[in-house]
Amino acid sequence: MTADVRVVLADDNVDLRDIVRLNLELAGGFDVVGEAGDAITTIDLTEALRPDVLLVDLFMPGGDNVDVLGEVRRQAPGVGVVVLTGWLGEGQRERALAGGASDYLEKRPELMASVIPAIRAAVGARVEL
Repeated sequence: MTADVRVVLADDNVDLRDIVRLNLELAGGFDVVGEAGDAITTIDLTEALRPDVLLVDLFMPGGDNVDVLGEVRRQAPGVGVVVLTGWLGEGQRERALAGGASDYLEKRPELMASVIPAIRAAVGARVEL
């Protein structure tokens, strides 16, 4: 039996966090170990909890989250990062990927169909699902 994929959800939209957490719980094989609504808490939780994957919104209170990606990479280098965003500004995808994200997902109604495969890809061979 394999361990659940440990996930930290970071988004300032509580409703979105609830939807993502519920979908991960229903899918099975995932354990949401922490949630954050701002950039500083995201960094602190990721460093303290060392999840397998961080699902993070690019724009939350407390900082430019592309910069947050760099800090997460310094504090917890083994954590996979998947960006969730509702803002598709020019160059943001490229900045996020260059900052260490393994995927960049747009917040759309069909988001959940993309989240689980993106988590699995971020975790890679470390966790057998």
